[in-house]
Amino acid sequence: MNTASYDETWQRFVGMEACLLREVPRQRRTDDRLDGPGDDLHAQRLAALVSAHHARRPDDPTGGAVFVGWARRAADRPIDVMVGGSTLLGGRADAESGSTLLRLPAGARGSAQPTGTAASLFADFPHWSAVAGVTDGLLVDAEPNATGSGAARQRPSLEDCLLAVWQEPFAWMVFAEPVPTDELDDLTGDIADAQRRAMSKADGSPEYAIAAARLERRHKDLAKAAATGLWRIRLLAGGRTSEDATRVAALVCASADLEGLPYALRPTGRVGDLPTVLGGALPAPEEYPFRAGSDLLASLARPPAQEIPGVRFALRPEFDVTPETTGRPATADTPPPVRLGSVLDRNRSPVGDLELTRSTLNRHTFVCGATGGGKSQTVRGLLEAATHAGIPWLVVEPAKAEYRFMSARLGDTSEVVVIKPGDPDALPAGLNPLEPSAYANGEHFPLQTHLDMVRALFLASFDPQEPFPQVLSAALTRCYEDLGWDLTLGEPLVPGTEPRYPTLEDLEHTALQVVTDIGYGKEVADNVRGFIKIRLASLRLGTTGRFLEGARPLDFGELLRRNVVFEIEDVGDDKDKAFLMGTILIRLVEHLRMEQRVTRRLSLPLRHLSVFEEAHRLLRRSEEGGASAHAVEMFAGLLAEIRAYGEGLIIADQIPSKLLPDVIKNTAAKVVHRLPAQDDREAVGATMNITAAQSEYLVTLRPGEAAVFTDGMDYPLLVRMRDGTDREDAGAIRSASAAALTGERSRACGPCCTPEPCTLRDLRRAQRLMDVPELRIALWAEMAVAAHLLAWTTPLPGQAMRQALEPYRAGERRLLDCAVGQAVDRAVHSRVGAPAAPEALAEHVAAMMRGQLDGQDPCPQAEPRFKAAKGTNTRLYYHGRLATPSVLERIVGCADPSSGWSEQFARALACFERVPRRTRGERPSTGGAE
Repeated sequence: MNTASYDETWQRFVGMEACLLREVPRQRRTDDRLDGPGDDLHAQRLAALVSAHHARRPDDPTGGAVFVGWARRAADRPIDVMVGGSTLLGGRADAESGSTLLRLPAGARGSAQPTGTAASLFADFPHWSAVAGVTDGLLVDAEPNATGSGAARQRPSLEDCLLAVWQEPFAWMVFAEPVPTDELDDLTGDIADAQRRAMSKADGSPEYAIAAARLERRHKDLAKAAATGLWRIRLLAGGRTSEDATRVAALVCASADLEGLPYALRPTGRVGDLPTVLGGALPAPEEYPFRAGSDLLASLARPPAQEIPGVRFALRPEFDVTPETTGRPATADTPPPVRLGSVLDRNRSPVGDLELTRSTLNRHTFVCGATGGGKSQTVRGLLEAATHAGIPWLVVEPAKAEYRFMSARLGDTSEVVVIKPGDPDALPAGLNPLEPSAYANGEHFPLQTHLDMVRALFLASFDPQEPFPQVLSAALTRCYEDLGWDLTLGEPLVPGTEPRYPTLEDLEHTALQVVTDIGYGKEVADNVRGFIKIRLASLRLGTTGRFLEGARPLDFGELLRRNVVFEIEDVGDDKDKAFLMGTILIRLVEHLRMEQRVTRRLSLPLRHLSVFEEAHRLLRRSEEGGASAHAVEMFAGLLAEIRAYGEGLIIADQIPSKLLPDVIKNTAAKVVHRLPAQDDREAVGATMNITAAQSEYLVTLRPGEAAVFTDGMDYPLLVRMRDGTDREDAGAIRSASAAALTGERSRACGPCCTPEPCTLRDLRRAQRLMDVPELRIALWAEMAVAAHLLAWTTPLPGQAMRQALEPYRAGERRLLDCAVGQAVDRAVHSRVGAPAAPEALAEHVAAMMRGQLDGQDPCPQAEPRFKAAKGTNTRLYYHGRLATPSVLERIVGCADPSSGWSEQFARALACFERVPRRTRGERPSTGGAE
């Protein structure tokens, strides 16, 4: 073998840019094999090589050389497929992963390797065998395969002819250098001269006739090479031994699909090390290296035709790449759109921005995707863009606690208020689900309509079985009426009174009484009572308790002007989470309806966004009908309705198939991240005209990538969202206080609560103080309230009681004031239906008790304005409700009436210097309070 120029060739190979092939686009064929007549991939490789031949630079030290090679370093190792040559490597495809886009195979991705890596990989094999080329134009005249078109698809391939039969380490490579134009011209001229000479003798000699035919074909091939390029090709195979190298070379020759080409391959049996074989040349008649056109090189420079160890096959996106809104002229009356992300082309490279118009956002957005797909990042990015556009937002987050990081994203540009039920060090903001929304002018939402929505909320959240829906309906009606409300008019039954709205505690007691009054059988009654106690008690206690009862009421008018996050991940029960989500949704809808009613505006542009994460907890799909299913449909109807109020919803969920279909249908924009489950893809895909190929591609989406469909599109786009994790991690989380969004917890609160509201921890400490037996705060408040309802003298603490309270009055006055306020609230609320103005009564009694703490006696005789209406049973004033004894009853320890009641009653009130008594002129009561 002539090795005169081997060092120069070897140095070119060592200095070549190379990539390790990692990913190849999967072709959509019925057969995974890509070879066959009219193979598009051969045409792609040919186009890449023609381009590479003409794109070589004069100053390229490698001379524009290219190579493709495979290597398996051990039997149990993956295969390394290397592609080299600057003309075959594209630009950086993905800055995050560092992958490089390749031109051969088209659309493939690889990882760039340091210079010399490829040479080191292949030189690790000590023995290499050269493969010679045979140029013969008569090869294209071979008879077509007689087995027919079915067998024609079974073309030779490296996967079948090499990998399937050779399990040992191996390597092969094809190295090609562009033949200069002047050399091609000389070669073409020599072939033309030889052709003329052969043709002149062809008539008298069959041998010359055959030679003339071969030369004619060769001349045509070289003429074509003037346009497509001529290459000096070296094909060689390597192994751990010389025998292995020879056998691999034979298998590579058998694997080559050269049908229709005027070339053949032949192992030479010549073996040497890589630098020698690569740079050497064989004497005639061996053709090594051999000169051939790009057609042959395209057949030899073969990437995998199917997935092999080390090279994955990936679906290629088949989405639209130009948004329908692109090019639309902006007008002065049209507010700027909100940026969502970057549109990706078939190579997943950014090609422009996708923006959502405000009208689209106003018609709601649906975002879905499996865990880790980037769903929440997409929503947070959308909220960030909305903030910069001056649109405030609200988030209801039942899982995780990620949206508080929006404060780090936004920095100093905007505040984020985080409301977390059960947070001990935050003020307890919340909503009474049984209280209708009130607008700024004091007008309330229609009471009967609110009651109907609350009934639907219970059914949608808890999916109860009969007869609970009937019990719930009766209990809701009765508890409003017991407190003095006319449901039909939404007004107090008695003009001039100020009844309070019921709480969940009132509803629980009333529901239990309804069960007793209806007279169900024992088993049914026990089941219903158990359901009432479990479900309503779970709402009233624990994390949800201070949000739904006894919290500082949220002002939704102020809330909708700020960025607010409700974190309810600490609510353990999914049904309780659904109830909280529904409570917020109802209050939102009621406030917006009231605002429209007052402002009398038919429709409003987008001015606020609300995000409901994991919406299937409330808006779940039901295969069965019934009251619960109808209730869920009512909530879905609310979502479609509120767009007219300028409210845009973002519904986010991991499992679209669990959602009520109407929820997805009623959204104008759909953002679909990775969805592995077919039923989920079908649930959302049917609403966005997604094709089968696009649906399959959804399984492969990377975090942050999504298929996006908006109104006006024919097919979805593939979009990459900006990842804000780095800014969230680097920035400081600064949650603003919810104090500005809330009103006073109670009119009985102490004077310190207005400038600095109590935290949940403060309230719990005060509640424990209120129940300390030695202090008698709860009894004091209960008897003070009873005295005012009876218009009797008010209780005045005795000396022992004042001494016990003095340390708190002097050292922890705020705590003591809070305990007094909570004790008075409890006493007033327990006297259902008796107080005509419960809030005013609580405020008055609390102020009186605080005055008595300071040594004053501001109200020795209860004011007549708080006296209960005639006909009210006096025992209600100091007795508890059904199954819940009052403080006095717990202290007395016996029933009323009973033989020991009066004596025990007097002993219980001995702590007071002045006990409640009927004043002169009062009609004797029926309760024996004296």
